[in-house]
Amino acid sequence: MTKWEYVSIALVKGILDAGVKTQEDLLNKYGLDGWELVSIVALQINQSFEVVAYLKRELRNQSVLNEQQPKGNS
Repeated sequence: MTKWEYVSIALVKGILDAGVKTQEDLLNKYGLDGWELVSIVALQINQSFEVVAYLKRELRNQSVLNEQQPKGNS
């Protein structure tokens, strides 16, 4: 079974942080690293709006999954 890792990026802030000019450039930069766009959501936070992109890629490092896996109720 394929295991995935996920990332969310605030598109406006992400453009500034990554030093790119457009949202497409930012998404293409992630795409070159194997990330696939899953969803884009507009969120209202207080009086401002943010557009968040959710991306996924096949898990490359199994230990990352083991560290982040929720613990069972025992």
